[in-house]
Amino acid sequence: MQNLNLNTLFRTSVGFDRINSIVENDSVHKKITLSYPPHNIIKDTENDYRIVFAVAGFTNDDLEVIVENNTITIKSLNLNKNDNEKFIYRGISSRNFERRFELSDFMEVTSADMENGLLTITLKRKIPKEFQPKSIKISLNNNLKDKAA
Repeated sequence: MQNLNLNTLFRTSVGFDRINSIVENDSVHKKITLSYPPHNIIKDTENDYRIVFAVAGFTNDDLEVIVENNTITIKSLNLNKNDNEKFIYRGISSRNFERRFELSDFMEVTSADMENGLLTITLKRKIPKEFQPKSIKISLNNNLKDKAA
């Protein structure tokens, strides 16, 4: 296991209080198998992302996408529909799963689409105008002109 020292980060940053809870939640979820279902995380532009899950055998009604407290959860609902079938070979897995992803501030889920066995979740970073960079004009203080150095 790799040790992570965040002291240098905390000495040079302000407002990253959530990092501690993210690290704690991540360590709790390490026990869950993270290989099913297979997925890709794609960065399309600086502010546009997609998470694509390979969910062959699932329908729209079998899946649920929930966004809560900067966390997106993708989970399968009760899948017991094929229990009475007698498989000779079962290569298409349809077991229950739950996957969670921490979202950065201002990330919004804009859509979730299913096509050809792929669930695509589209995310966009929408930074409010008050948090976007702005230029501050530097004014000349006239009171200093009359004072001797």
